[in-house]
Amino acid sequence: MLGPLEIRVAGRASPAGSPKVRTVLGMLLAKANLVVTHEELIDELWGANPPASGMANIRNYVARIRQLFPASQQRLCTRATGYSLSVEPAELDLTVYGELSALGHAALNRGDIVTAVLNLERAQGLWRAEAFEGVARGPRLDALTGTLREQWLVSEENLLDAKCRLGVDISVVNALRAFTEANPYRERAWRLLVQALDDIGARSSALAAYEEVRALLARDLGVDPEPQLRELHTNILSGRTRAVDKVDTGAVRVPRELPADVAALVGREAELRWLDEALAPSSAAVHRPKIVMVTGAGGSGKTALAVHAAHRAASAFPDGQIFVELSAEENASPQRLLGRVLRALFGSGAAVPESSSEASAMLRSATAGRRLLMVFDDVQRAEQIVGLIPGNGTCTVLATGRRAIRHPHPDVSIRLGMLSPAASVELLRTTSGAHHDESCAAAVARACGGLPLALHIAGRLIANQPRWASGPLFKRLLDPADRLDVLRMDGQVVRESLRRHHAVIANHADDLSRRAALLFSAISHFDGDSIDARWAAAVLGGPAALAEAALDCLVEECLLERDRPGEYRMHELLRLYGAEIGAADDASAAQFGRVGEQAG
Repeated sequence: MLGPLEIRVAGRASPAGSPKVRTVLGMLLAKANLVVTHEELIDELWGANPPASGMANIRNYVARIRQLFPASQQRLCTRATGYSLSVEPAELDLTVYGELSALGHAALNRGDIVTAVLNLERAQGLWRAEAFEGVARGPRLDALTGTLREQWLVSEENLLDAKCRLGVDISVVNALRAFTEANPYRERAWRLLVQALDDIGARSSALAAYEEVRALLARDLGVDPEPQLRELHTNILSGRTRAVDKVDTGAVRVPRELPADVAALVGREAELRWLDEALAPSSAAVHRPKIVMVTGAGGSGKTALAVHAAHRAASAFPDGQIFVELSAEENASPQRLLGRVLRALFGSGAAVPESSSEASAMLRSATAGRRLLMVFDDVQRAEQIVGLIPGNGTCTVLATGRRAIRHPHPDVSIRLGMLSPAASVELLRTTSGAHHDESCAAAVARACGGLPLALHIAGRLIANQPRWASGPLFKRLLDPADRLDVLRMDGQVVRESLRRHHAVIANHADDLSRRAALLFSAISHFDGDSIDARWAAAVLGGPAALAEAALDCLVEECLLERDRPGEYRMHELLRLYGAEIGAADDASAAQFGRVGEQAG
């Protein structure tokens, strides 16, 4: 309905028939699950001058709809006074749009800006053109189209408002300019534009935009701008707004914060080539920073790969490289993180604005026109870095995390898996600094499951014990009961990495996380190699859809891997950790075992 009227069956659009058929279908969809009376259809189709054959024509149009869409046979019902079409809420773009728009508006009102942007972008993305385009509209569909047009305008303003609160850049300013040109009497949009221009330091442009709308309203409508817009204008004239244009960007330092490069990077040749290409300077004119994301399980080598790639690309960013270890700032507020980055640019004594929005504006001014690489390691939530992203295309953001952030959406996303058996043995040899018996090295590599952190620790342990293959170390590495106890050295602990990884679902009380945590425990007690949705549903005791959602959650958090279509497998070290933390609950372990046997 939010565009040319069409019905999609199995993802494919079907033609909706003649204009009159589309009008009847539009009315049935506009009043989905309610009766559309004969009188309403006649009035919509012909107004005050219906033909004598009007009722017969309507019956023909309804028959044509049933013919075009066989699935409607059971849904399109004849009633005593008219017709009704049964539609599920999720099947109608208009209903989905209303829900997403309402969620976005509510999130904006409570200050949850990231959620607001996500929902409003999804809502606005459902629009393909004007509502009911190509439909011969009568008074009812005309009125509904007007109402939907106004809803779209309000939602678009809400989305632009939310994006301004995340941080103004040239793309937001351009979007506001396009919106005000197409809708010149929307004073809220003009207010957002004037404020956005002032936020990026374009004060004269902000004043010119105000004068443009003031003259337009006076000429066309004979009114003055709304009080809020006039107040904003007064504040800009008096200098009482965010004076981001006063930031002394000439005093910005050139930070060199990258950690030491890794000694060896094995088995990531393809991923490194992709990162080299993603971080290479581009000759194309862009107005937003490139965002590159490296994702993967804990211990998969995300940080090592990102740091190595950043060192290789450093010469392309002469204005500096900033490195923020977010795992060390896990509970830091956005304001504290902004202060951390601003002090990297201006020095430890920099005066950081108290307002997060003003601090973000200061950061955008300080980075404008500079070629800067910003590396954010171990991103847990998009909110951690949204305010840290520059507003221009000369900067690049390289982030690591278990899963890709959704807003802002990464331009390049690279997911790391486990190392191949051959690469695992090579990393083991490189780290230990010696050649070993092929079968012993392969056995240890298998015990580590291709996890780079585990292989790195095992290699360093082996380096300290030349006769390791004939001693207790080899046996303990191969023994599932001892393996996690052995894989620790100099502050690097595989068990701690797994604990932090598992905490993502263990520390959340929402239903999905609770089901995912229960499923994680069940899989860790299961003796088979892989499980499927049927097995998961038997464990959770609920419908398959809930089990699949829990499985998807575990996959997204890198706690489970898709083995083959419809099958899932847990990494051996995660399985050992899951069994370890659940060992105290013998009853649950026994229950999981029984359920697994029945489901298998």
